[in-house]
Amino acid sequence: MKPLQILMIGPALTQNGGMASMEKLILKHAPADCRVHLLVSHDEGTIVYRLCVFAVCLARYLYRLCFSTVDVVYIHFSDGGSIARKLFVAIIGLLFLKPVIMHSHAGSFPEHRKRLPRILRTFVDHIFKRCSAFIVLSESWRNFFVNTCMVSPDRIRVMLNPVEIPKSIVDRKDRNRTTTKILCCGRIRHTKGTFDLIRAFSDLPVLLRQSAELILAGDGEVEAARALAVELNVQSQVQLLGWVDELQRDKLLSEADIFTLPSHFEGLPMSILEAMAAGLPILSTRIGGIPEVVTDGQNGYLVNAGDIEQLGDRLKILLEDVDKRIVFGNRARVQSVAYDIGPYWSKLREVFSDAVERKRKY
Repeated sequence: MKPLQILMIGPALTQNGGMASMEKLILKHAPADCRVHLLVSHDEGTIVYRLCVFAVCLARYLYRLCFSTVDVVYIHFSDGGSIARKLFVAIIGLLFLKPVIMHSHAGSFPEHRKRLPRILRTFVDHIFKRCSAFIVLSESWRNFFVNTCMVSPDRIRVMLNPVEIPKSIVDRKDRNRTTTKILCCGRIRHTKGTFDLIRAFSDLPVLLRQSAELILAGDGEVEAARALAVELNVQSQVQLLGWVDELQRDKLLSEADIFTLPSHFEGLPMSILEAMAAGLPILSTRIGGIPEVVTDGQNGYLVNAGDIEQLGDRLKILLEDVDKRIVFGNRARVQSVAYDIGPYWSKLREVFSDAVERKRKY
């Protein structure tokens, strides 16, 4: 049997964020019976540069559709402009009668959708419904796309994000150090809860705070975060590293004691799964698909988005109770095995095959 030819459309691999991380895993672990070809639809830069990137993507896309074998068009999309770009790509794929699979990573799509005029909402929903398969990150997102966008339930595939499981992790039980490290990886912005986290950290009892270090790894509103840390007089305990590469991220995960991501909007963050695989207790918000991987009081704590007092309270508990951190982290590590990239690719292969078969029947 010939390998399936998968045309994957998404952001540049050098771009920051979960979609690029997902693409890297898919390309790295693709089985022999699947050939995945990435077409870059977006990259960071000026508006002119981004338009050029998308134009080149469309040109290569049309060329492949016309002159190469394409079994499946596989599209990653998130929020904002990503939706518009990927809908255009999906329409072209449908016009060429190719199985189109949309993979949603959108955290705030419901909010974007509400702001659209009704006729555009209807159009977006119609394109979604025409796709051969629609991958979402959790049951809660499945319910949204079925009940709100009216995507047929038999087209929806719930697939929690994958992760590479490290063969071994550090032993945090007998660490001989006086500083507890709290790590947050992700864009620095209000919707990621970064400023909530800095405020919650500053509200900790002085002696407890002085024995802790808050490490923020991500780009975005870095200077605003630094200014807030100065304003709250915690600048000596808050590190702002900017965006880090995979090697730096893995080093930070191994050195951390607590992982936190208090976002206001999320699909299912790759960073949380990576932290779980590294054996870290999780402190996050009760949004998107996060409650389906983090069980409050079992492998971490969940708080309401924007609730600084609750965030600080749970952070205080984890800082004070080493044994609880170790127990939560061990449970997180065990649970993360279910999200290993190997079994994930097997499921993804089934989605591709089903989409091809569905198209043949019609």
